[in-house]
Amino acid sequence: MLAAVAGQVYALERIPELAREAQSRLRRLGIYNAAIKCFDGTYGWNEFAPYRAILVAAAAPEAPKPLIDQLAPAAA
Repeated sequence: MLAAVAGQVYALERIPELAREAQSRLRRLGIYNAAIKCFDGTYGWNEFAPYRAILVAAAAPEAPKPLIDQLAPAAA
């Protein structure tokens, strides 16, 4: 869904089988502006930062600092 409205989507999945299946499904659907990496999402994906937005689909007592650090400054 995000790939339909965003220029590029980077997603992290910590479970290898789910990451592989997600990447395979994206390709089968002809979606090439989204990438999946198998990694612990609390560290983010610094390689492509800064991000305009970060969505998290897991519970945590507070937002992990690496994710906050990878956000672009808010536009005025």
